[in-house]
Amino acid sequence: RRSPRDRGADDAATDDQHFPRPGRQVGRRGEMSDPRLSPPALPALPRPSTWFTWHDHLIRPGVRVLDLACGEGRHAVAAAALGAEVVAIDREATRIDVAREAAAAQGLTIDLRTVDLEGEWPELGTFGVVLAFNYLDRARMADVIARVAPGGLLVMETFLVAQRQLGWGPKSDAYLLNPGELARLVEPLEIVHGREVYEPVDTDRWRAVAGIVAQRRV
Repeated sequence: RRSPRDRGADDAATDDQHFPRPGRQVGRRGEMSDPRLSPPALPALPRPSTWFTWHDHLIRPGVRVLDLACGEGRHAVAAAALGAEVVAIDREATRIDVAREAAAAQGLTIDLRTVDLEGEWPELGTFGVVLAFNYLDRARMADVIARVAPGGLLVMETFLVAQRQLGWGPKSDAYLLNPGELARLVEPLEIVHGREVYEPVDTDRWRAVAGIVAQRRV
């Protein structure tokens, strides 16, 4: 059985635009400088989702953040840069290695773990913010919600069934939300903000996603 983090979602990269790696540098008068004298190339991470950036003010310094199915760490690194204490998990060790390299390049400390979320979860405790982007496993939603501390938030976003008609991304119903479904999946958390939208990824692609911010009341 395939992971709830659908390969189509990973390859498509949703709204992820990669920051370029530094290459040969142009010096004064247009001459090319010796790349051996240039700063080392930083790992190229996709930019955080717009849903994350809209709500990153909710991530305060010192808050514990859990990033589920973190991939290469675009949200884990962004949260750590905001001062959060981040635990990030993904089933693919190669992606965790990229995230670890990216964090180190920015002088950030992240607790990165290789964990198959379809299996037994490690003891993680609870978190002030739980992030779940492009991760959908309906059978494990109770486990996701259980990681949200009293007063804490779940920030989640993934594809809608309409994505199938857009020609890229996941195709299986297992990884696609029906309209209105996400609000039901996060119960009994209280919805703070939600949306279901088409939005542009670039000049040629659109994506259909549902996003939600939900809180466990104290």
